Amino acid sequence: MNAVIIATHQVFASGVYKTINMIAGKFDNVEIVEFLENDTYETIDKKYDEAYEKLKSYKNIVVLTDILGGTPFNRAVMKFSESENVDVISGLNFAMLYEAITNETEDINSYVEQIIDTAKNSIEVYKQPEKKEDLEEDGI
Repeated sequence: MNAVIIATHQVFASGVYKTINMIAGKFDNVEIVEFLENDTYETIDKKYDEAYEKLKSYKNIVVLTDILGGTPFNRAVMKFSESENVDVISGLNFAMLYEAITNETEDINSYVEQIIDTAKNSIEVYKQPEKKEDLEEDGI
């Protein structure tokens, strides 16, 4: 099985994970790392160490971060760049998190590809139909 570290600025990680919990329940393969306002690099590095220690028995670990190039992303890359079973992905959204938590693909490259595909495919814009008859019964 795979594991996930959700790493964001402030409490975004906790918020999106609470949403997952509300919809799908709790998961043992998830740890949260939040980079808070007064945290230092040492603080976030320690949080990563603690999260990794709890998840190191899993085959693969992905670190899902909010912003490419932000501190949670940069520190994760620096910390885990030598780890063959840890990848860091930016652009956290609900769909990618759920995919990462529940996906049991053993090959790390396929696992990461599936997470990214799910994230991309979850982004859509709603266009109003030109005619009211084109709406489905539920309106969308």
